[in-house]
Amino acid sequence: MTIGNTGGWRNFANTKRRIANPSDMKGLKIRTVVADLPQELVRALGAHQLLFLGLNYLHHFKLV
Repeated sequence: MTIGNTGGWRNFANTKRRIANPSDMKGLKIRTVVADLPQELVRALGAHQLLFLGLNYLHHFKLV
């Protein structure tokens, strides 16, 4: 039996509405890291992805 990283659980939070099933994601704006898997997952669920660019993003807005 192979043991490896399965990607773990995915949790989504927002301030617009309750997410109870995948169709509730349609049209929401969800921030993701710059990686293929989370970006494809958000698109597949019908949400709009916003890329989180890490510390470069925070420095740009002088948040750190």
